[in-house]
Amino acid sequence: MAKIFFNLPIGKEERAWEASNGATRTNLVLVNKTGRECKADGYLIASIGFLNKGNHSFLFINPQTGSNDPRTLGVFLNDRCGYRVVMGEELFSASSVGGPGNSESKFGVYSPGAVIASATYKMRDGENFWVLDEVKGWNFIGKDAVLADDEITEL
Repeated sequence: MAKIFFNLPIGKEERAWEASNGATRTNLVLVNKTGRECKADGYLIASIGFLNKGNHSFLFINPQTGSNDPRTLGVFLNDRCGYRVVMGEELFSASSVGGPGNSESKFGVYSPGAVIASATYKMRDGENFWVLDEVKGWNFIGKDAVLADDEITEL
């Protein structure tokens, strides 16, 4: 079973998180089959899978079965203005785009070291940066963070 971190609290109900940006847009659904809740930046020991079917994209968090999966993974959930992957490995993602401004709901699964830049409405407040740490989970690293010297343009 993998150690799965979440950036938002997850309820113990089966449909733990849902988002959609309009009646005709993709419905994003996080299905928690473990029956356990998880605090923000907490983790569950579980397996994870996805299913894209019709107008739905499901992410399943399944109870422990017996297989030993040594991986650490991170699920990032956003129902506001979407996000982008700055660096690192994205294993799965789905989004629902529509509505005013840059309205986008999105979720995905990432490997440790992944850096996410979550957008703000019409980018009025820049981006918020998050990094997935193998031990601590999702950590906020700042607004409009400078991540590496190679981002800096020499004059």
